[in-house]
Amino acid sequence: MEVNKWDFSKTVNEVGALIGASAVDGRKHPTSNSRAFKATPVTKQAPKPNNKSIADYRRKLDYFWGLGVSVGHQSAEPLRKYWQSRGLSKLLHGPCDDVRFVRRFKHPSGQYFPAKFLAIRNKQGDIVNLHRTYLTSDGQKAGVENPRLMMKIPERFSIAGSAIRYGTPIQGVLSVAEGFENAGAVYCATGLNCWSAVTANMLKRFKPPESVHTVLIWCDKDILGVGDSAALELCQRLKLEGLSAFIIKPKGTIPQGTKGLDWNQVWQQQGSQGFPSGEHLWRYLNAHRSPDMEAYA
Repeated sequence: MEVNKWDFSKTVNEVGALIGASAVDGRKHPTSNSRAFKATPVTKQAPKPNNKSIADYRRKLDYFWGLGVSVGHQSAEPLRKYWQSRGLSKLLHGPCDDVRFVRRFKHPSGQYFPAKFLAIRNKQGDIVNLHRTYLTSDGQKAGVENPRLMMKIPERFSIAGSAIRYGTPIQGVLSVAEGFENAGAVYCATGLNCWSAVTANMLKRFKPPESVHTVLIWCDKDILGVGDSAALELCQRLKLEGLSAFIIKPKGTIPQGTKGLDWNQVWQQQGSQGFPSGEHLWRYLNAHRSPDMEAYA
């Protein structure tokens, strides 16, 4: 400032002109250097998948699944007793390829228990998670917090649309329920292979295999309407995709003091009388009619 005899304002303006900044009076000085110093906007990129963690996750899936034995194995007696206590003994004689038993598996509490493992497969048939139920040696659920768990999923790895498979679709027709025991009850009562979407949130995102043209959705009846909402969302989406879809709800009212009524409860309390028969369902489907499942069931 001393050399050029400039005051402070003049100095700021001249320096601003050199670097392309605004002058004190708010005007931009048109200099050849302005373009060179213009800020370049930074585009935030989405984080890349951690391929190492996903690879480790897949190795864990393979390892844990390999620990299990079939339901008919001598050591799997706790699993068989558990199903018997739930009225699901018929499952033992059905397509149990995606069910295994592990004699001793660690729970997050640090304790070890026998465990029932169920493979969760995506639309393509790949195992993407394992659902486990911790048991006691006499076939009861283990007395710990969260006796039913799934494996922790790595970031940017999705299991949306997946399900626990019990059998294969029959002539393009597939049943799906929320929990595995509900799906098992459907099989025991009707003879129809039924898959489990595990949760209501997964049910509404369920994606059947390409060979399926008709889906029977066995819906839970709960006070909050979560099961109804999930079933309806799935049904509407499947129809938009060109499939036939029907919702089947349990009849009767929700027992007082409970959160809802599901198909395993219906099976335990009413047996096959609480279900539409497999023959009844097939007659409607073969006639290309839309059965009033909710009214019948």
